Amino acid sequence: MDKDQPQPDASADFHPDHVTRATFQALLTRYPATVEAVTRRKVTDRVLQASIRGKRGKRVPPAQVQNAELDAEQKKQVEAEVQAYRELDALRYEAHTTTTSAAGEEAEAGAAAFPKTSLDALVKPLRGVGVATASLLLSVGTIRDPEHEAPFYSDDSYLWLCLKTFPGLGQESGQTDSDKVGKKASKFKRNGEINVKYDLAEYRALWTAVNALRARLNETETKTETEPGSSSGKVSCADVEKVAFVLRHLDSSGYLEPDLVDHDSQGVKANPGSKRKRFDEAEKTRGRKSKKQT
Repeated sequence: MDKDQPQPDASADFHPDHVTRATFQALLTRYPATVEAVTRRKVTDRVLQASIRGKRGKRVPPAQVQNAELDAEQKKQVEAEVQAYRELDALRYEAHTTTTSAAGEEAEAGAAAFPKTSLDALVKPLRGVGVATASLLLSVGTIRDPEHEAPFYSDDSYLWLCLKTFPGLGQESGQTDSDKVGKKASKFKRNGEINVKYDLAEYRALWTAVNALRARLNETETKTETEPGSSSGKVSCADVEKVAFVLRHLDSSGYLEPDLVDHDSQGVKANPGSKRKRFDEAEKTRGRKSKKQT
């Protein structure tokens, strides 16, 4: 276990108003592994589903797909697709070093008047480009300018910051007017997709929430900069987006899984469920305390 890396806390509070810089950094370090795990699972399921459906001519129940195994050719296909997505994802966050497209330049030029003017400059002249796609162009085009950096409207970020949906108890506590966006309707559609409109009002709420979180976490940056495991830079919009993704897929992130420990110069693998159990117990304890206070 690397002591210089931020370590997961079983009692961590993931509420966007309460999450600490240390917890944020620990989640952020799990992003690459989370992307890898989620992508691999989705690609594997799709490949198996397509293979079995081709043999039987109809859709297969998820349980049968989980029990199926990949053959050698399918494994190669999965690895190729996972690698392709890994490279694409890396390019997405490194695009600020090579952004030369007209769309990127236009997004960067209009960022000073963000959010509405910049969004309109991208949405109106480009057919088929909505607020979500425009926000992606803005996020890429402004990533070189921390003062005007714009967040991408991702489902993960909106769920965490605006709908206050995240792992653990107390998800509905501390709600404000901006949290009422999804109260009249279910947060999710029947097909599992997030129930949002992807309109300007929602993006404005997300933009405000992202920058509020960044401002709060960056206030502690000077104090924690010299501490082990702390970040050496400011929290960016991209960092918030990555952490939101990890929280939505926490079970696949490895955040709650114990690492290899070496207390007696021997690598010992701890009980895989021990840290998750401590996490659940900590959440229950905090929930009981919250009820007593109310």
